[in-house]
Amino acid sequence: MALITPTPLYYDDVILTIDGDDYAPAASKASLDPSVSLTTFQGLKPDANFPASSVDWNLNLSFAQDWNSAESLSRFLFANQGSRDCGNAQAKVWQRP
Repeated sequence: MALITPTPLYYDDVILTIDGDDYAPAASKASLDPSVSLTTFQGLKPDANFPASSVDWNLNLSFAQDWNSAESLSRFLFANQGSRDCGNAQAKVWQRP
C-alpha cells in the first residue's frame, strides 16, 4: 500500500471582510461549512415523489474576545447575532510548506 503524503496549503495574509470591515487581525480561524437539508414530498400516487434540498453556509470563526474596543469583532457579532450578513474570507497569499 502506498503512503500518500499530503501537501497542505497554509493561509498567509488573509482578508476577513464582514460588513465592509476587515476583522482578520482578530481571528485565528475561519471556515465556511455547508449545512444540507433534504426533504421529500410523497404524493398520493406511487410516482409522485418530489425530493428537494437546500444548502445553508455558516462561517465559523475563532477570534479574540475584545469588549474594550468599540469596533471589535466581538461587539459586532453580539450586536448582529441571529442576522444573516454578507461576509468574505479570502487568502491573499497561499503557501505550501
